[in-house]
Amino acid sequence: MEIFKSELTADEMEAARIDLSKGVTKELSLQSYNAEKHESVWVMTTNSKDLDGDIVHTDGIDHKWWRDKGAIYWTHKRGGFPVGKPMWVKPETDGAHKSLILGMKHNSITPEGRMVEAMVADKFLQNGSIRFLPTERPKAIIEEESGRTTGFEFPKTLLIGFDLVDIPANLEANSRGFDEDMAEWLVSKGFEVEDVAKFADVSKGVIPYSGAKKADKGTAWSGSKARAELKAYATTDGKVDVKKYRKGFAYQSDSNADTLGSCKLPYHYVENGELVVVWGGAKAAMGAVLGARGGVDIPDGDRKKVYNVLSKAYRVFDETPPEFKEYDELEFVRMFPEAYPVESGLLREVETLKAKLSEFDEFQKSFEKVKADLFATQGAVETLVEGQKATHVKPTVKYATREDFVKDLNGEVSRAIARAKGQVQPDQLSNNKVTI
Repeated sequence: MEIFKSELTADEMEAARIDLSKGVTKELSLQSYNAEKHESVWVMTTNSKDLDGDIVHTDGIDHKWWRDKGAIYWTHKRGGFPVGKPMWVKPETDGAHKSLILGMKHNSITPEGRMVEAMVADKFLQNGSIRFLPTERPKAIIEEESGRTTGFEFPKTLLIGFDLVDIPANLEANSRGFDEDMAEWLVSKGFEVEDVAKFADVSKGVIPYSGAKKADKGTAWSGSKARAELKAYATTDGKVDVKKYRKGFAYQSDSNADTLGSCKLPYHYVENGELVVVWGGAKAAMGAVLGARGGVDIPDGDRKKVYNVLSKAYRVFDETPPEFKEYDELEFVRMFPEAYPVESGLLREVETLKAKLSEFDEFQKSFEKVKADLFATQGAVETLVEGQKATHVKPTVKYATREDFVKDLNGEVSRAIARAKGQVQPDQLSNNKVTI
């Protein structure tokens, strides 16, 4: 760039984190938006120390070249159409606080421009970043106690770009994927899925969640039926519109993108001329993304993005998405039995046998306890019997007949009476006999 002149050496630029191909990137924030005029106002930068520890002197920024000839893009993309242009750039001073303010005219012609403006209007997008190159040697900001360089002070700079971004502070601190939040929101605002996917730069193939109504959860799923219905849905006068056809899928490969075969992972049916999300389709697609039955051939960099899209379908049906990680085959059989009809059937039989074996083990434990109780009872009885045998004394037999017993008893009675009288003999008391 002929307009750029700097006193810095290559080493000094590297130390100050300056890349001549990209410049230095700093945050800015939305101040206001005018829907009627399609205009917005942004705080480009201030003279305060930023998150990188740097200070950019606002009165030292040369913005004339960019203000007159520059354009505003989405996330530093130069391949697409601009999403706006600068109308004016002016400084503002509030005491010691200085700011540089930008007036932006939104591009309402292209889908990209309209989508950015929609996000700004609803305050879904409130961040941007400026890019500049230093035209005077930056001054190191040194911490007194440690002597450590904590940042740089830029007295003179050349503004070379302003871009709207979906991140709050720097290009490395992306806290959410575009396709997870913004894309779904834009689709809900009526933007075409293919335009949103292109704008989001989620690769050619990751198709944002459609936001379609859900079918009954018990609806049987068939991938071939889904493709047939989607083909009929996208066909007009015998010609299939691939862009319309792809809406029912979660991914479209880069190769042969103009063919129906490029569309992968269907999870929609068509009811009454409208797309509907099918639970069985979302579950089958999720299984393929995670690797069930060999998985699906998509780039590893896109796999998590497709997982995020399908996770939204899970939540629509009040289901919790499986964790995004590696699984073994047995885990897949349990998670996606529909994809493993034979294996899941065998697994059910095995688990039934295990349950029966567990029941048998419980029965055996109970039987052993009863047996032990019986043995204990038997031992107690035997001990009791032996004790009774040891203490039992057989009576002595003194009388051979009943008459002998009566005779002896009468004699004992007579003798007892005689002893009581002191004088009388037993044979004198014959009239006092006992009869039994």
